[in-house]
Amino acid sequence: MNKEVFRIIRLARGYTQRELAEKLGVSYGLVAQIEAGNKKISARVARKFMEVCNVTDDDLLNARHLLNRKGESK
Repeated sequence: MNKEVFRIIRLARGYTQRELAEKLGVSYGLVAQIEAGNKKISARVARKFMEVCNVTDDDLLNARHLLNRKGESK
């Protein structure tokens, strides 16, 4: 999961970085570093993120696909 997908899903679910960090059981700093691209998301945190945000592997793949297409013209 990349930082853009992580951030977009967080925002879509209406969580602040602090709220999401609390729900994930991690520090606010870790969430901020993931979104800044300074830290990679661990498998444990990714699983918890998917559970908390109610997303599937397919949702993540679709989000990546949409991000990759954002520069294409219609």
